[in-house]
Amino acid sequence: MELKRTWCDFQMQKPLVIEYALEQERDGDVLYLDVDQTLFGPLDCVDESCDLGVSPHYIAEWNHAKYGLYNGGMLWVRNKAVPRDWIEFTKKSRYYDQASIEDLATKYKTFRFGEECNVGWWRLEENTVSPAEAIKFFHYANGRVTYKGLPIRCVHTHFPSKDKQFFNSMLYKMLEFSKQHAELMIVHRAITGKWSIVIPMQPLDGIWWHNNDSFRELARMWVDQVPDLEIIEKPDTLNCMLLPNVCLYDRPTLQWVTPEAQRAHVMLLGNNSVALDGPKLNTNVVRPWIFWARHPLILEDVMTNHATTQRSIDTIFIGNIENDVQAKYRASDWFEVVERFEITKGNKHKYTPREYLELLAKSRFGLCLRGYGRKCHREVELMALGTIPVVSSDVDMDSYAVPPQEGIHYVRVRHPLELRDKLDKIDEKQRTKMSDACKEWFLTHVHSSVSWYTTMHQVLYGTINST
Repeated sequence: MELKRTWCDFQMQKPLVIEYALEQERDGDVLYLDVDQTLFGPLDCVDESCDLGVSPHYIAEWNHAKYGLYNGGMLWVRNKAVPRDWIEFTKKSRYYDQASIEDLATKYKTFRFGEECNVGWWRLEENTVSPAEAIKFFHYANGRVTYKGLPIRCVHTHFPSKDKQFFNSMLYKMLEFSKQHAELMIVHRAITGKWSIVIPMQPLDGIWWHNNDSFRELARMWVDQVPDLEIIEKPDTLNCMLLPNVCLYDRPTLQWVTPEAQRAHVMLLGNNSVALDGPKLNTNVVRPWIFWARHPLILEDVMTNHATTQRSIDTIFIGNIENDVQAKYRASDWFEVVERFEITKGNKHKYTPREYLELLAKSRFGLCLRGYGRKCHREVELMALGTIPVVSSDVDMDSYAVPPQEGIHYVRVRHPLELRDKLDKIDEKQRTKMSDACKEWFLTHVHSSVSWYTTMHQVLYGTINST
């Protein structure tokens, strides 16, 4: 494009886009960033009293003379006349779209973005000092990579590019040291072209064996719907990891926490309590996660193809006792107040997974007793099918990315005698409203079409608005 003298025409799409954006709002402003900018923090350093904000290169003077004082990859504009002037000034610019920004800065009231913004490879290679000296400007403090003591707000570089490898490697290592997990994930995605989930390759021996159902089945469902997501099976990994350094902890207790999981910058807890189990972990950040069905594929098929409005069973509990923990929480007098109460012992189940879910779908309320972990697949399965969970006091309903709400999505009971009293106060109108709220909660946060995004939001930001 440079040889054909079309590069400037291409670059002048920037002012045209800025002009279009300014036209959309009477008193609006526009921040233009090149696509190879990565945000490391909020850009709340704009002086809104100005017409224009420009980003100096902050490099050696002779480079300014050649490339222009300001970088064309970052420009803030409020005055609607700026875009057309940029086009006009570029016609006589000594260096494409960049040197002409000097003329804009002369004409309009202008502020400069600081050295912590638009940090590019040129800060090492074209500085007033050698690269060996310039690298000392970069450091990390209080969990942030800094430049000359200021937390970096945005970085301007081609991460997959081999010719910028020195700068990129230096930056990546500093992000690792400062444990900036969100930025590391974004850089990893830029380099590889994929989000990557590592799942232990089965079969493994002892406690590490897994049937590849529950979350691991759900993750494979994500791949069918998210084009830039991949699953990597590795025999030397014992926990599920979201590369480069996030642990997706899908086990029922902390028994399976490995040193690799402990080193993770972030750990999402599926079947554990952040409040009770989180303090026992040395991980940098522990956050609540979603939970899932035992057989997500079958559940979503039942939801879609075998849903029923005929709820002939008032209350139901179908469970199994496979270990001492389950026996502790499921040996009780609940059978006296639940219409269909069935418990088996051992690994052999009375119903197939599909038969079990279809029975839940025919029920108005489903009793939830704690299993091996603090949660149970049952709560999620019931809500997906619009069957209202009746939750005992041992079941954790708070440690979710978006927790279900008592009285809206479920009923809390402390003992069997309380169950009938509470359910008798729920009329058909309220039951239908709660049933619909349960299904909406599942479809909004846990269904395979959305739970990848729920997970990513929790990793990157840590909070989700329940609405």
